[in-house]
Amino acid sequence: MENLARIKSNSEIINPRRNKIGLGKIFKIKDLLSGEEKEILIGSYMVFADKKAVSYDSSLAKILLGGKSGQVKSGLINGKEASFQIINVSKRELI
Repeated sequence: MENLARIKSNSEIINPRRNKIGLGKIFKIKDLLSGEEKEILIGSYMVFADKKAVSYDSSLAKILLGGKSGQVKSGLINGKEASFQIINVSKRELI
């Protein structure tokens, strides 16, 4: 019991979705190849007018989903290696 009390007193309650990239989250990334920074939203599979939104089914979204601030995520986009640093994940959500 003492062990459990010690663990509980040292624990911190967090919202696991808060700082991770996910559907409806707004986040900022830096393309490590070009140095370009972008603010992006991962939306539904049909994204038309909003140039800041990408489909959850896109290559970019598949690379970044689940990422956290400060992480570097890499993968293939159109057959080319791409690397992005996640600058921040907003607390704002659109869903």
